Amino acid sequence: MELPNSFNELTVRQFQEASRILKFEDDLLERHIQLIACLTNQTIDWVESHTPAQIGEMVKKLDFLLKPDVNKKPSKFLVLNKTVYSPILKMETINWGQVKTIKVLGEKAEYDNQYLNQQLACVYSKLNWYGKAVYSASDHAKKSQDLLDAKLGDVYGTLFFYSNVLEKLSPVIENSLKEATQTIAETMPEIMKWAKENPQILAEAGLKVS
Repeated sequence: MELPNSFNELTVRQFQEASRILKFEDDLLERHIQLIACLTNQTIDWVESHTPAQIGEMVKKLDFLLKPDVNKKPSKFLVLNKTVYSPILKMETINWGQVKTIKVLGEKAEYDNQYLNQQLACVYSKLNWYGKAVYSASDHAKKSQDLLDAKLGDVYGTLFFYSNVLEKLSPVIENSLKEATQTIAETMPEIMKWAKENPQILAEAGLKVS
């Protein structure tokens, strides 16, 4: 069973589980065994059936975990569990609820990557019959579950894009939390102006403002 050789090949599920192992497992040998099981989708018993030398060779292939290098250009389409998803990358189409949820989950994600699939569910939508991605919060649970199977290299760029948007939106969000009447629509012209004045930030994610 082959081990992945980069972050791009990890599924969101594997990334979250590997993050949990690295954070909570203190015993070095046990950590390596659990990581190998996680990244090969095998059981602990399967890993332990190998010789120490074989396990050592597999551990050497985990060096990529020490030097993250993830693709920043999001894939336009994902097919997960027979459903086609697409990221929502036009800033003028995101709603206030999405922004607040992404922010809250992003703050939690600083300490726990277990929220990554839920963050992604805020910015991915399944395609309708007309081939368009229309966001709906009602299928958040299903999207969160499906996106666990997405490759990190296909979806990381979407969060990279939104992290830059949220950096600009942060003062607006803080103000809105204090004043419920504030809406994202009132600030969108300023945000769009900022995006057009800073094309290099979006370009890093392979994006542009239309």
